[in-house]
Amino acid sequence: MRLLIIHNFYQDPGGEDTVFNQESSMLNDGEHRVKKLTFKNKKGLSGLWQFLGYPWNVKAVIRIKKAIKDFKPDVIHIHNIHYAIGPLAIRKIHQWGIPMVWTLHNYRLLCPSATLYHEGELFTSSLSEKFPWTAVRKGVWSQSTLKTFWLALTYYMHNRMGTWNLVDRYFVLTEFAQTLFKSHCPCIDPNKWIVKPNFTEAAESLENIGESRKPEVSVEVAEMERDSAPYLFVGRLSLEKGVHSLIDTFIQLKKPLRIAGD
Repeated sequence: MRLLIIHNFYQDPGGEDTVFNQESSMLNDGEHRVKKLTFKNKKGLSGLWQFLGYPWNVKAVIRIKKAIKDFKPDVIHIHNIHYAIGPLAIRKIHQWGIPMVWTLHNYRLLCPSATLYHEGELFTSSLSEKFPWTAVRKGVWSQSTLKTFWLALTYYMHNRMGTWNLVDRYFVLTEFAQTLFKSHCPCIDPNKWIVKPNFTEAAESLENIGESRKPEVSVEVAEMERDSAPYLFVGRLSLEKGVHSLIDTFIQLKKPLRIAGD
């Protein structure tokens, strides 16, 4: 099988990038042929033009069309379209008759916040509004009313146009996400939602890694073992990851916790 895997990198790296790279490597096992097509969000004036073109990005479609012509994929797997690709690519891929799956790593189809989280609290107003005006007023994306409005308008327009139902299958990471999307995306065939959790490669134990390959974190692990800390959080230190809630909980439990991230 020939797989074209499409992914849009944010300006800062994150878990979606890791999943994209690991999954691509796993599928490229000799039985399948994999081609990766990537885009990246830019800063400054270039990034502004990318974002303004989000609803109808012809430039991205031209790149995708060329990749399809050269590679002739049997299936296309999309990971992220925000914002250097845009929803027009979905319409065109469907028009060209190529089966398409999309892994949803967030809740952007439901709310411009993408996380259903804002200012340290759950934010679910968009789930009950035809157009997410509350999200726009609060500027839930990038702390900007204008940016949030343009993002919300893009998704609202393509929702009304039936773009989202053109995807053949949606992969979501949890049963909770599947239930949420089924309940609040009536325009999408409920049979298209499939739960496919993220995975990670098994890590080698430090004892089996040669001295020249030992990661810097080995020092922290040694310190953690001396302190007998049974719990470790590794990840990006941002509000939506729930790190503050984790810290409060461990203070109450009076148990040691190590945190690694930036």
